[in-house]
Amino acid sequence: MASVSAQTRFLSGTVKPKATSATQHQPACGVLVRDAGALNAHGAANREHHGVQDALLDQLSNLELVARCFQRPSMQPSAAPSSASGLRRAAQALKQAGSLRRLVQTSEPLAAARELIRRSLEEDMRNSPVFHNPQQLERFLALWLGDRSVECFAALYLNAQHRLICAEVMFRGTVNQTAVYPREIAARALGVHATAVILAHNHPSGLLEASQADRRLTEAINRALQTLDIQLLDHMIVAPNACLSFAQRGWI
Repeated sequence: MASVSAQTRFLSGTVKPKATSATQHQPACGVLVRDAGALNAHGAANREHHGVQDALLDQLSNLELVARCFQRPSMQPSAAPSSASGLRRAAQALKQAGSLRRLVQTSEPLAAARELIRRSLEEDMRNSPVFHNPQQLERFLALWLGDRSVECFAALYLNAQHRLICAEVMFRGTVNQTAVYPREIAARALGVHATAVILAHNHPSGLLEASQADRRLTEAINRALQTLDIQLLDHMIVAPNACLSFAQRGWI
């Protein structure tokens, strides 16, 4: 087995990505200008389309939005809100669920849409440093963990630029507790070549309070990561509508 010092040297940057050649064939300037103009026009058209679409969606009621989510693929998008059968199905789904939040959790079409939103946020965090947009990180965690009925302990593994490598639920527990093993978190960080980690776990009760056990566990995980020269950036407790940051409280 490799020694800790050898693992540390590996994570500290001994292996570097290959540099790409800066010398590349460039097309003629006229082509570049023409292509840039086409791209700008295409981008403007897209922005206008999405702006009109957002404005239309803002005007729909909850029932009409649900009906649109439940529409059949063969239907025209504009037909769903005015379709009597679509509205009846939406009303029935809302009544059975009891609330919009519960409907989003239990309805397969809406749960799929929710998962797509979560994945789009995850994709953004792979392409730019996570802490460039803290609100995006909180939205991601709330979508991912906020509504779970049992405690889940997750880790976000980051590279040297603090971009996301992967986000994984490491442990699952009961309504109010989870067994967490710091060594497994450290081993996984080593396995994905992470240089930094963000921890997160949900409180199914919705209470954003860190217990002494939460703080002791965070310290234990931090010590395990430090032996591998991996930085613990934050530990966040997640509720459906908010997050508590250990780093902001000065606990890390």
